[in-house]
Amino acid sequence: MDYSMDISVADIDSCMAGPMPVPTDDLASITNIYTNFPRLRDQFVSKLAEWKLILNYRKEGYTASQTLIRNLTSLSDHLCKSFLKPEVLYLPTTPVCFCYRAHDIHTVLIELILLLQADPNLVATAPDFVAGALGMILVQVGRLYITGDCDENARRMDQLADVIDAQVGIGAYASIIDSSNTREQEILEGVWERMHYSDPSCWCTQCKVKNMDLLQLSLDACQL
Repeated sequence: MDYSMDISVADIDSCMAGPMPVPTDDLASITNIYTNFPRLRDQFVSKLAEWKLILNYRKEGYTASQTLIRNLTSLSDHLCKSFLKPEVLYLPTTPVCFCYRAHDIHTVLIELILLLQADPNLVATAPDFVAGALGMILVQVGRLYITGDCDENARRMDQLADVIDAQVGIGAYASIIDSSNTREQEILEGVWERMHYSDPSCWCTQCKVKNMDLLQLSLDACQL
């Protein structure tokens, strides 16, 4: 299986220079991108949520590692083809941070697949850990949007991300995994920090709020 990206480092870096022109000779295609993106994103989230629920309840017959690997690999390919393509990346309304977020989410998903391939028993021995990783990924996917403002589902996922971020910040994320395994907790917290951040150069709704919060924290610190 080839896990290479469909997007290069140059593609990601070019996002910083602003959106590239998108061919406008087919307005129907562009309209379809705007219409289909939230639907494809929400389907992706629903599928991950389904597997997370299965792992949480350890339903017999659905926790086979190979089954999960096959499904996650399919989702990884779907993410590349649907999200990491020029038609989406270079729309005038696509936030600067989208390129980086989608790339980082895809990388984490691939790493989870490789981890499951290296240790097929992980689904059986640490289902809460795998479910925790899936939960983090689905929240980050659910936050993605390509319009000028968050849609309702993306806004809801962003609020959930703030809750998880607060839990990670105080080391409380162990409440959804085996709290006795500090190594697994540390790994999940590291995974979250790789996906959850604000881009100082991006002023989308999500980054703008978080950048202003960081600025306020800096100002408060200067006054101490």
